[in-house]
Amino acid sequence: MVLAGVGTGVAYAVSEALKLVVDEERPCRAVRGVEAVADCPGVGDWSFPSNHATLAAALAVGLVVLRPRLTAVALPLAAVVAVHA
Repeated sequence: MVLAGVGTGVAYAVSEALKLVVDEERPCRAVRGVEAVADCPGVGDWSFPSNHATLAAALAVGLVVLRPRLTAVALPLAAVVAVHA
C-alpha cells in the first residue's frame, strides 16, 4: 500500500519536471479573443502534462496492482477524471 502512495508521488514529481521541459501554455492564455469561464492560473503554471490526469492514472494503477479485481472500476474512473477538467 505504501508503494502505491510512493508511486503516485513519483508520478507527480515526474509530471512537474516534465512541465519545465514542455512549457505548454494553458488554453486560457494561448487562445486569443476567448474569455475563460474560470480564473486562469498564473504564468508558469503549465497545462501539460496534466497533474490531475497524472495523479488519477497513478492512483488507479496502484489500486489495480494492490487489488486486481478492481481494474474494471479503477481504470475507467481514472479515465473520466483525466478527461474531465
